[in-house]
Amino acid sequence: MPKTSGKTALFHISKFLGKGGIGKVFLASRGEQKLALKFLQSTLDSKLLSFFREEVRLLSQLSHPNLVKIDDFYDLGSGAKLLDVDPTLSEKVPIQSPFFSMEYIEGQRLDTLIAQVAVVRGGYFLPHPVDLFAD
Repeated sequence: MPKTSGKTALFHISKFLGKGGIGKVFLASRGEQKLALKFLQSTLDSKLLSFFREEVRLLSQLSHPNLVKIDDFYDLGSGAKLLDVDPTLSEKVPIQSPFFSMEYIEGQRLDTLIAQVAVVRGGYFLPHPVDLFAD
């Protein structure tokens, strides 16, 4: 089990996977299990923090083969006690921000997949939904 400040950490973060409008996602392990951890990028905006918590609440209630499963939610400040971050990681992990753990699925990034099956219409890339989700 990874160590952080002399204590046993729950997660070992090893890779930056990407970021979106409000969050950053990292690959982590908990023992032999691989998980994705999504962190809120900024906790300064209370509306954004509420939106993030609501996102977790709603996603955790959904169950579908094409959706990742939400594992657990960790609130403000819990990261310092629970995380061991690979020191060679170039992207900063916002360890004081709330985050949630979710199923990690190996494969292509969604933006890469969309670009491969996209059709240019009026200057925008629009995917063919049937092609994207046929599998």
